[in-house]
Amino acid sequence: MVKKTVHRRKSQSVHSSKRATTTSIGSDDDARWTCAFDADSSLALVRSGINGHKLRVIDVHTGAQRSEHAGEGGAKIHSVAWGTQGAQGAQGAAQAVVAMGLQSGDVQLYSPARGAVVRTLAGAHTGAVVALAFAEGRLLSLDGDGLVVQWDVAGGQALAQMRTGLAGARALLASADGQRVAVASHRIEMWDVARQSRLHAWPGHASPVHTLLWAADEAALVSAAEGDRHVHV
Repeated sequence: MVKKTVHRRKSQSVHSSKRATTTSIGSDDDARWTCAFDADSSLALVRSGINGHKLRVIDVHTGAQRSEHAGEGGAKIHSVAWGTQGAQGAQGAAQAVVAMGLQSGDVQLYSPARGAVVRTLAGAHTGAVVALAFAEGRLLSLDGDGLVVQWDVAGGQALAQMRTGLAGARALLASADGQRVAVASHRIEMWDVARQSRLHAWPGHASPVHTLLWAADEAALVSAAEGDRHVHV
């Protein structure tokens, strides 16, 4: 990957046309927000509330709220990602879900259509789940110690764990085939999932990276960091 610095104006943005995107900004729990767009017309947005964090699913075309979920017992949601879960339905479409990474280390799958949590993935992380990514029908989760866990969404079991050792990890990006993942704190690393080996490493940013996106058919990475007016490619 060739590293470039892009000076981005306020009116400019980076788009992903085919895949859902996720970002998380803010180091203070009270000010923190996280959101993810699906590939169609929905936004999953988390904001802090009086009794914990709330997930809102919003139609981006109309601005109408489609669904809302409040974390039980004041649960704090650190990351979200769109995906699917379950067998094919009568009309040939799997159930859309929002994966929520919790401070407790659990991951919950929330169904906007049912307005309920349909599965909880637990037992792998001991710290907050800071980033999530779906790839090839599986879910990848990341905690602040750099541990990446691969989950079987249908069965609810952890299939594999990969310890990157990247302290202060904040962002995760998976390739479409699920064979590579990028993990970022201040620096960015690319890992081979099957071999559990690091492929590349880049210096990254002076502040923590909050967003990673693919560019040029996954030949390049785009990264953005807190308080950084530069986008790296």
